Amino acid sequence: MFDKQALALLEKALGGKAIIRKVPLPSEDAGSALEVRTRGGQHERFRLVPWKRRAEESEAKKAASWQSRYYRRMWVLRNASDGLRQELRESHACFVDLAGAVHLDLPYLIVDRSDLKPVPALSSTSRLIDPFADRSSQVVRVLLTHPVARGWGVRELAAAASVTPSTASRTARQLERQGLVSLRRAGRTARVVVSDPMTLVRRWANAYDWGRNTRHTFEPPGNGIQEILARIRNDLSDVSRWGLTLPTGAWLVAPELQWGAVHVYVELSGLDISEIAQRNGWRPADDGSFHVLFPYYKHSVWRDLRTDLPVPVVSDLQLVLDLWHYPGGREMANHLVQSRLRRVWEG
Repeated sequence: MFDKQALALLEKALGGKAIIRKVPLPSEDAGSALEVRTRGGQHERFRLVPWKRRAEESEAKKAASWQSRYYRRMWVLRNASDGLRQELRESHACFVDLAGAVHLDLPYLIVDRSDLKPVPALSSTSRLIDPFADRSSQVVRVLLTHPVARGWGVRELAAAASVTPSTASRTARQLERQGLVSLRRAGRTARVVVSDPMTLVRRWANAYDWGRNTRHTFEPPGNGIQEILARIRNDLSDVSRWGLTLPTGAWLVAPELQWGAVHVYVELSGLDISEIAQRNGWRPADDGSFHVLFPYYKHSVWRDLRTDLPVPVVSDLQLVLDLWHYPGGREMANHLVQSRLRRVWEG
């Protein structure tokens, strides 16, 4: 995985000026972390975060200011442009470019190397699958939308998730390595069982970022939530698929929650968002409260789409994922877990 390559490059760049060691993240977090400790005892902990190409501009601006209570962010890039590297340097961000560059900006240690020999990546045959990618996450969605006491055969799980048995098997093995499922063997077969569904949700939610969705923002097409929803239902009548998410989507499935800005996923077929906006009189507005999203999860986001409500809404699980890192959304996400998902898990 990229963390081994990143560690190797950091060791080369430091050349004995500091010691690097891997450190654990909290159990509910996914990813890798490391500590850089100088000979004099000064140290800093970093969380390794893959660079998200679609978010370059916004992420670069906030890279310098982001810091959790315990871990600073270190970007891991793959063959970044000279311009992007310089932008990150100027924002005082720390990064490792697997193409052979390292930049550390600490009060007591500055390292800036761009002449390192790249570390070979793992071969494609040994590379592990990401269980939370679009396709493989279909397997996780099946596991989290059925009673957890149920055991799944690999082929049965593959059929339910609409993926190949190979994808289901590799996803299950990776989840087992992370301690998120157990493989209970009986002879030559194995049953996949979720060890702790809440831990699995947390791991996925911490690895997921709703900001990866491409977003277009408009002024709300109406006054009051009922009028807005009625307009959207009419305006999107010829769209292939669409469904609400985030606060207003959560409010529609759990009315005890508070609705807020309207976010709607859309799947267009032969249509363009600018044409739809012009046809329906949607006025673009940077600070608007009506957001049209093109999903990062192009396939799995539509799984279990609710069509029994006044407007379509994504699944409870997708609502939880989207709300997890949305401002003020964690409490709503936990409410949905306790009031809706947990009942499913308990059968």
